[in-house]
Amino acid sequence: MCCFYFLRKQLGFHLIASLAGMMVICFGNSVLHKLFHTQFYAYFLIVPLCCTAIAYCRCGMETSAWKRMAFLSGTILIFFWILYTSFYTAFFLVFLAVPFFAGALLAFLYRQEKDDFRKFVNWIKIRKFDPIVAFPLTAAGSVPLLMIYVPVVEQGYKRVWRDLADTLLKWFDYFNVGPGNVLWSSWMRKTFPDSWDRPLNYEMYLGFPLITWAMLLAAGLFVLFHMKKSMTRENAWLFALLFGMALCMIAIKRGNGIQCTWYPLWKYFPGVSAIRTVSRMMLILLFPAGILLAFLLDLLQRKLHSWKAGWLVALFLALLLFVDHLNLGGVEEISISRNRAFLESIAAPPEDCRVFFVTQKMPEKPPEDADKESPQWHDYAMAPAFAQMAAMEISLKYKIKTFHGYTGAYPKNWHLMQIFEDLYPDHLRLWCKENAIHEPVYRYDLTLNRWFGPVDISSFSQVLYDEAQGNGSAEP
Repeated sequence: MCCFYFLRKQLGFHLIASLAGMMVICFGNSVLHKLFHTQFYAYFLIVPLCCTAIAYCRCGMETSAWKRMAFLSGTILIFFWILYTSFYTAFFLVFLAVPFFAGALLAFLYRQEKDDFRKFVNWIKIRKFDPIVAFPLTAAGSVPLLMIYVPVVEQGYKRVWRDLADTLLKWFDYFNVGPGNVLWSSWMRKTFPDSWDRPLNYEMYLGFPLITWAMLLAAGLFVLFHMKKSMTRENAWLFALLFGMALCMIAIKRGNGIQCTWYPLWKYFPGVSAIRTVSRMMLILLFPAGILLAFLLDLLQRKLHSWKAGWLVALFLALLLFVDHLNLGGVEEISISRNRAFLESIAAPPEDCRVFFVTQKMPEKPPEDADKESPQWHDYAMAPAFAQMAAMEISLKYKIKTFHGYTGAYPKNWHLMQIFEDLYPDHLRLWCKENAIHEPVYRYDLTLNRWFGPVDISSFSQVLYDEAQGNGSAEP
């Protein structure tokens, strides 16, 4: 409803255009593929953030100071809410905002309207005391960042270029809708088998469907045409949206090393190196895409001479967008009922267990010609991630520490993601010895549902480890 209000009331689009834009922003194909990432629920906060920001910017002399301060405070608080629940969303949002405001500046300079400068000066004068509220709120919101993040920013694992290079977009990925899309998935899988079955393709299911691309292209052409014909304020802001969206898409295009636009950003700009999966920018770009599509439908509805024809054309295009984004594939990656059953089946740990790790027998690999979207392939591919999450669940249930976790960053010299290798227990014992872990360490085998230990870390030697590399791992 907030999204509909934003498009219908604040941006002034017609009913059908607002509903179509809301559908793309809130239920687009990209959103459906990322619902299992709970951190991306912060994506839905972009709409209330824009609502409060626009309401604040539109406050005039007649608006009470208290109301203006409420909108300003809401904008700041929602942004910090996004920042502390989803760094990806906040970072990409700021990344989009930079070319957006640059495009707005270019558009308003192109207008060469003296009235714009006068109105901007008046806008600033009305808000001359607003920093009294903005600065303390921003300072208070920055405290967790300064106290928790900044002191450890230089510690732990440092991403290297290869960690993220494969998540930059090839041309195919801009319309890679992933499995489950009613119109396009089957055709894409048959037409582009190499791109479809490549490693990490599951991180690239964020492209826009083809009909959406065609309509976005039409919306962009309409914006540019109307700019040339009459550079209104509405056209200036639409150009800024188009400009920001285009530059962001260029920035995440895959290249070779320094030929890639993202490389200098990753190397020299703060925060960029924290992004592991660059392709997720496309999820954030769904927001400006929805606005541009709503603009297109609204424009066609207004321009057609017959109001009935306008409604019918807008309704037809809205239905096309609905079908274009319709995805019947499952977005569930974690089953709550299965997790509850798993937690109930876990044997209680020994009384002196304070730290543990898990091992598991690797699921049997399906045949190469098996359907890559079958449950068997899914369980095989996700087994390492599920094992890490199982360890976290055991840790939470019994309030004991674990070496495992589901994160993109690792402690110093930690390279132990693959629990299925025979050397994993020995590798972990060596790491414990090198890092002076003195508490009793136990092993829980997920396959056998059995605890082993405690592991004798003090007697472990590098010689034994080197021998084990050739002869396999002994039972801890």
